[in-house]
Amino acid sequence: MIKKITETNWAQVREEAKQANPAFADIVDRLAPDKSFILYKAYYPYGAIIGDDRYFYYPNNTDDHLVTITDLPKNIANNLAYAGNSIPIGMVLHNSVELFIQRNISIPRSVYNAGTFFALPRELDDTNMSYHPSGLLTMSSGARSTFMLPNIGDAVKYTHIQNQFGIKSLPPKSYTSHWDVFRQIASSKVAKCDWSSCLLYFSKKWADHLANDPAWRELKIFLMKSGWKQGSFHRNEIYYNYIFSLIQQKRNLKPNPYLADTANHILSMVAGAYPGFIPATNNESVPVELLQQAFAECYGLQYLPTVIQPYMYSPQNKKCTMYYSLQYPSTIVFSPKSRKIASTIHELKELKHIVNILFDEITNKSSMCANTIVAKLAKCTKLEFYHNKPDPHKEIKLSTELAKDDYRFAEMLYKNASNLPFASPASFVRGCVKISIDQTQSE
Repeated sequence: MIKKITETNWAQVREEAKQANPAFADIVDRLAPDKSFILYKAYYPYGAIIGDDRYFYYPNNTDDHLVTITDLPKNIANNLAYAGNSIPIGMVLHNSVELFIQRNISIPRSVYNAGTFFALPRELDDTNMSYHPSGLLTMSSGARSTFMLPNIGDAVKYTHIQNQFGIKSLPPKSYTSHWDVFRQIASSKVAKCDWSSCLLYFSKKWADHLANDPAWRELKIFLMKSGWKQGSFHRNEIYYNYIFSLIQQKRNLKPNPYLADTANHILSMVAGAYPGFIPATNNESVPVELLQQAFAECYGLQYLPTVIQPYMYSPQNKKCTMYYSLQYPSTIVFSPKSRKIASTIHELKELKHIVNILFDEITNKSSMCANTIVAKLAKCTKLEFYHNKPDPHKEIKLSTELAKDDYRFAEMLYKNASNLPFASPASFVRGCVKISIDQTQSE
């Protein structure tokens, strides 16, 4: 049996760690921790819930169930007990995990790719005072806020998926239900899917030396900076919210509060604070190739089986294109929709008006944001709005143009599906915003 949680040490894992995060590996190499500084590699299948509002879960080597720390072998439990029921200090080694908030839809909070650290603020904060609320975030192995762009809820076609992969759930009625189908396909014996995320956990000895050993000061500072960088925008978010209020007052804006929140969220996406969405072109967050084959061949999709996944923009990237859709509202702050009945295309136009004013004011030379990275990024950002119905005023582009404007919508890992048409009637593209960032234009 392949072990799902294995004890290791720096000498054994350094090459993998160096590939994931070279700067971290260089510092640890100088410390040269011996074999007594135990590390653990933990493998989670696609869709596994790694942590929820009550516990953090570990794989075990006897069956496929995840367990809490009290059910781990005593030697492992003792080495990770410093974290209690929460997540120990660690780093993503392979593939990715998603932090999300679950309400009527899954709201992506963050995506951790290979080389990203987690649980840093709690374990490295010397004040012992936490402002972080509990029972809010859930962590999944791979992307949770993911879905197939075209509809996969046809009852007759779905029976083929049910029979082939032994799926018990009903046909998905909305995007937020797709993940459970994806998870069941990936975990079925028929699929023989070997996708897993790999997390590297640091034992108590690592945590103790980070907290108390002066020789480990460089590594502690490096990790604290990593955690600090992850929260850069959020520490100043209150000021941006205030500035947005001033902009609305200055420009006499009286927008639908729901659309104002959406505009603010788009700015936060550009700043790298919250994820947007992109067409998946590799298997790092989702077993895309398996799913494309299943829905092209078994389900019988009449459209390209494009998989959409959350994506976290980093200001260190020079270029990026991501999306936000009014049909999949993933704002963290959400005012109720106006009681006034408005078409999606009308809401798109109002959103375009609000966002254009917000970005114009943010990038103004006299703006309080003028010297910030947020203003620089906003200046390099192009926004385009799409709907599947034609707009007589030409403010909104047709969703049929998306596959031409962004090749990723038609890029299939499962090549036998490449001859199908793009799913331009799909719900997600009936009211979406294309957000293109190109920092090379400002150089």
